[in-house]
Amino acid sequence: MKKLSIVVPIYNAEKYLSKCLDSIIDFERLSEYEIILVNDGSTDGSQAVVESYVTPPTNISDIRLINTDNYGPGHARNIGIENARGEYICFVDSDDYLADGAVSEILDALDSDSDLTIFDIVTVRENSRIIKYLKGCSKEGISSLKEFPGLLLDTPNPVNKILRRRLFTENAISFPDCAWYEDLRTIPKLYAVAESISYMPKPLYNYVQHSGTITHSKNAERNIELIDAIDDLVNFFKERGEYEKYAMELEYLAFNEQFLKGTVRANLAYYNTPVQTKLVNDFLSKFPNFEKNRYVLNISKSHKLLKRLLIKKKYLTIHLLMKANAIIKGTNY
Repeated sequence: MKKLSIVVPIYNAEKYLSKCLDSIIDFERLSEYEIILVNDGSTDGSQAVVESYVTPPTNISDIRLINTDNYGPGHARNIGIENARGEYICFVDSDDYLADGAVSEILDALDSDSDLTIFDIVTVRENSRIIKYLKGCSKEGISSLKEFPGLLLDTPNPVNKILRRRLFTENAISFPDCAWYEDLRTIPKLYAVAESISYMPKPLYNYVQHSGTITHSKNAERNIELIDAIDDLVNFFKERGEYEKYAMELEYLAFNEQFLKGTVRANLAYYNTPVQTKLVNDFLSKFPNFEKNRYVLNISKSHKLLKRLLIKKKYLTIHLLMKANAIIKGTNY
C-alpha cells in the first residue's frame, strides 16, 4: 500500500496544469505515493497536458489518469478516493500548486499517525505574487474536535488537509456532485469522525485567486445552495447525537457562511437579487436567538454594522458600502 494518494480534480485548467503537476512530483520519493488525475470533462487542452505526464517520455506508473463526465470537483474528488491506494489522501486543485518541498513535508507528517493533519495556505495571484497568508487552524496543539470545537469555524478547505482515507470509506462520507459549497458540506463531518487531529503551521499550499474561482463568481443564484449545505451539516450532527455539543459553533458557522458571506456575494452580483432575502429569512427562521451566540457577540464593528443592515434589508446601502470598500482596498468584485 502506498502511504499517500494525491488527488487532482481537473476541469479546463490547461493554463495552470503544468505548474500544478510539477509541484506535486517528487522523483526522489515517488515510490512512497501516487498521483491520481481526474479529468472532469475538460473541453480545453487539459487532456493533452495530462497525457504528457502519464505517457512516454515521462511514463511514471504512479501517475494515473481517470476521465469522467463533468459533474464538478466534488465528484472528481470522490472518483479519486474510490480509486486511491494510499492510506492517506491529499487534494490539490488543478489551478493551484504546492510549495517547494511540500510533498516531502507531507510524507514526513504521516509519521505522526494522525487521522487528519491541517497545514497553512498562501493565497497568490496568477503571477505568484502573495496576497495573504491563511492559517489552517486557529489553535496549535489540537488533538480532536471535542477538545477544540472552534475548529468548525476555521475555513473548511479540503486542499490544506492530509486525510486518512478510511475517514471517508468507513463513515460513508463523500463530496456532493454538481454542487457549490461542497467543502462546507464535507470537511466538518471529517472533523467529527477523526479520532486524532494535528496542525502543522507551515505554508505548503499556494491557492491561486483568479476570475474563475467560485469566490469571485458573479452567479448570485447559486449562493442559495448555502441553505442546503448548512441543513446537511446540521442534520449530520443531529443524527450523530452531537448537535447540542456543537450548537454554538454550528449556529455561528451558519451566521458567518450564510447570513454574512452568502448574502454579500449575492449582493455584490446584483444588489436587489431575491437570493439575499431568501438567505437572510431562512437563517433568521432557523436561528432566531443567534444574537446571544458568544461568537456573534464578539464580531468586529464592521460585521455588526453589516448584521444590522441585513436584518433591516438595506441592500442598496450594503452594495454601495462594499463597492466603496473594494475601491479603497484595490480589490475587484
